[in-house]
Amino acid sequence: MEDRRILIETSVIIDHFRKKNKQRSLLYELSKENKLFLSFNSNVADVASDIAKKLKAKNKIIEFRDIFIAATAIANDISLSTLNVKHFERIDDLELR
Repeated sequence: MEDRRILIETSVIIDHFRKKNKQRSLLYELSKENKLFLSFNSNVADVASDIAKKLKAKNKIIEFRDIFIAATAIANDISLSTLNVKHFERIDDLELR
């Protein structure tokens, strides 16, 4: 298996825990072919700051936790899996899966 990483947003995790059949969840499917990932550091904080400034300038600000999640994906050059596409699609340079 190729070393593929993906950042999992909380909506995917919540969906997994709510399902009776865990094998039908997106989290289960993603975990079969990807390394699930989360890392926050000063570089991610800088990226988050840039994202917040850009969104504010466009008057399209989103929840700061979502900005941190997106920044983590961008700073680590990995895609983000979310069930909340509506907010995350506002962010440039973010690859959604």
